[in-house]
Amino acid sequence: MGFLTDEERGQLRIESMILHVVSDETFDPVPAQVVQHAGFFISRILDTDVTPVYQFKEVSSSRDRLQSMATGAMSFEAGAQDLSRDFARLHRATTRDGAFFIFDLRTDNPNVRIYSMIIYDYREAIEQSEDEDGQQLLRRIIHAFIDDKKAIQKAGLIRVVNGQAEAMVAARDRTKPAPEIADYFATFLDVERTSSDEELNIRLVEALR
Repeated sequence: MGFLTDEERGQLRIESMILHVVSDETFDPVPAQVVQHAGFFISRILDTDVTPVYQFKEVSSSRDRLQSMATGAMSFEAGAQDLSRDFARLHRATTRDGAFFIFDLRTDNPNVRIYSMIIYDYREAIEQSEDEDGQQLLRRIIHAFIDDKKAIQKAGLIRVVNGQAEAMVAARDRTKPAPEIADYFATFLDVERTSSDEELNIRLVEALR
């Protein structure tokens, strides 16, 4: 059981993306990026596809901003920068820095937009390369994102249909036992839990039957 349908999982593609480093330093908004390494990021997004047990609160600035982005009332870049700024402000109290990605996703259905938010481990790495003389060199890479779902700190998936965000939100958090998420992440998303563990177990049993 997950948030995305089988059709969406097979058709998912990235239209726009943006990345901000979130840490205890001053937030500095950056432009949206050209979509690169789409296959890598689609795989990471699919890793975050979990059963939705949260829903937007009646008043939700995150939902409203995503709807504005979906309808074109606000550009993807401007909306994603605002969302990233809000997240960075709440994330600042935590101990681990992260790379906060926002993806604008499309399927074959032109009326549907799916937004993915992923907070990814932000690490240094060393790459081995070879110069023109065949000498082995080590190059320090500051921004490294590894192919491992365990590197995902937090994630959320939201579906917008005809400019209206669906109530249910898929969210996961590495720091909490599933399906719980940290309070500050729930505050950022403006969501609340709708299903208890017992209700989830009953739904799982029914699905297996």
